[in-house]
Amino acid sequence: MKECDEIFHLAGITKAVKEKTYFEVNALGTENLIHACLENNPHIQKFIYLSSQAAAGPCRNGDKKKESDQCEPVSAYGQSKRRGEELALVHAHEFLSLFYGPRGVWAKR
Repeated sequence: MKECDEIFHLAGITKAVKEKTYFEVNALGTENLIHACLENNPHIQKFIYLSSQAAAGPCRNGDKKKESDQCEPVSAYGQSKRRGEELALVHAHEFLSLFYGPRGVWAKR
């Protein structure tokens, strides 16, 4: 982390025997990576987090899901990816630059 300018967080688990594994990898893993960045290199220029359509959940009315629609993940995988998004949002203000992810730019300090 100390010599990185940009972080591309694309890691995640899509299949697991136990539901808690999704949350350990996709949510807690995201939070651990964010903490490692903040502790070792708070001047990272970009943190790009790749989530999943599963974090938004299916469209309820048969139409296409819009960014303004509420996130309602239906699977443990989708819930864990949504939790990863939420954890990233909690820490977005701690980064010096922009935080990218679903629904565009999240925050700027």
